[in-house]
Amino acid sequence: MKNLIFILFTFSYSLFAQYGRPAKEAPHTIGSAGNFGLNGTETHMWTIGELVVFTGTDSGYNFTQGFHQPMICKTFPVITSFNETSCSLHYTLSTTGIFHVYRWKTGNRTFGDQKSNQYLPTKSGNYQVFVGDSTGCVLLSSAFSVDLSGKDIIPIITTQGSASQDTLLKTAVYASYQWYVISPDGQHRAIVGETNQTFRPYFMASYYVKINTIDQCVSYSVPYTPINNTLEPFGRYVFESTDSTINFSKFRKINDAKLVAVYPIPVQKEFTVDFESPYQNTVQMTVYNAEGKLVNSKFAKNEWGKLIVKFDRQEFPSGKYILTVADGDKKFVKNLIFE
Repeated sequence: MKNLIFILFTFSYSLFAQYGRPAKEAPHTIGSAGNFGLNGTETHMWTIGELVVFTGTDSGYNFTQGFHQPMICKTFPVITSFNETSCSLHYTLSTTGIFHVYRWKTGNRTFGDQKSNQYLPTKSGNYQVFVGDSTGCVLLSSAFSVDLSGKDIIPIITTQGSASQDTLLKTAVYASYQWYVISPDGQHRAIVGETNQTFRPYFMASYYVKINTIDQCVSYSVPYTPINNTLEPFGRYVFESTDSTINFSKFRKINDAKLVAVYPIPVQKEFTVDFESPYQNTVQMTVYNAEGKLVNSKFAKNEWGKLIVKFDRQEFPSGKYILTVADGDKKFVKNLIFE
């Protein structure tokens, strides 16, 4: 039994010694968990949370206690991770629970300078963490496997076609794809239906691709503008779009004759001007009454082919009015009737 006590003390104190705590064997110290005892000129302190596994007396009637590690600790450390599903961000390992001491390790290597509850691994492997709390409890977490082989993935767009004409955009093999376009208004929109490894551009614009790996890692390529002077200008077409998507399969071409639509006619409370043009000009829309007096005027930037501008009647009297739309050096005229 004395050999057992000696082994238990040696195991307990060896762990304490790793973290700078006093580690002395005191088989004849009077004490119990949470108290202290005097042994000659030395005072020995037992920490709260230790589990007494043996109590007895020796021939000098001194109490002897043996202790067992791991002790009754506040909580057991569990490693969690962040950024597992992002190719462009490394894992961030973290431990649950609050402790006073942290020592991260992988294999037989311990990182002595890592004393935080978080750690950013730089290599693949199985990671663990030693923790110590205020009671002197020392525990080792279970291993957490880190695989960095799928990190730092940025898909590269390659081209097919002649040296001066990119006719097909392509990226490497991944689990899934979504192609995007940056439209002339600066919006980044997912192209409806373009979810293959390759994409054929029909319009002059900047494109990029979002990919997913088999472990749901997500990454985006750098935007690429095709080199092909035969591509149609983006602004010559009107597309079905939302703030986040655009549908290239549903479009109609804007011809140089322009299109100005005004509705409803006759006007009651307000009317809308629907204007299309392939030019990126600032358009002026002006309303005059039958005597030629200015009633209202608005400026709007035509950034990608279509403008929709609303006018409030503003309590102007019933009668005939004239709307002019000035686009650069061209002007268009529409007749209005206010009821």
